[in-house]
Amino acid sequence: MHDPIQQIFSALRRRYLWVRGWDLFLETAFVMTVTVGAMLLIDRLAFEAGLARPHLSQPFFVIATLTGALVMSLALAIGILLARPASPALLAWQADRALGTEERLLSALELASTGHPEGMARLVIDDAARLNVDPKAVLPRTPLRYRWAILLTLATGGLLLA
Repeated sequence: MHDPIQQIFSALRRRYLWVRGWDLFLETAFVMTVTVGAMLLIDRLAFEAGLARPHLSQPFFVIATLTGALVMSLALAIGILLARPASPALLAWQADRALGTEERLLSALELASTGHPEGMARLVIDDAARLNVDPKAVLPRTPLRYRWAILLTLATGGLLLA
């Protein structure tokens, strides 16, 4: 692949892995920590109401379950990223769409992948290499509200430790 095009796609791939990985981690951490937090809270409330002995709300279990949920969320996010890597064509399509360049990067990617482009193909690649491709503009970070729920769940776990 032509060097400037390769640099563009390398930067886009890194940004995609970061943004998608962070989003996947937060989504899975949200589900897991809220579930664990609810279980810990119910266990503690049952103890406070005199209905049962506390099984899960002991400090070791609180720390272990919340830490385990976050570690499992990280492992799941990494597993999904490894199982479904971003294709260069998808990244080119997203970049063209964000920049409004009517498939200039996608065409350059296809031509550069042929090996040693010459003539018109070289001109198309050089034209695409001159584009100002900012990975943060092409793949912006999505505003997720999961962070607050995760922090609330971890704070609840911290209160159970007190």
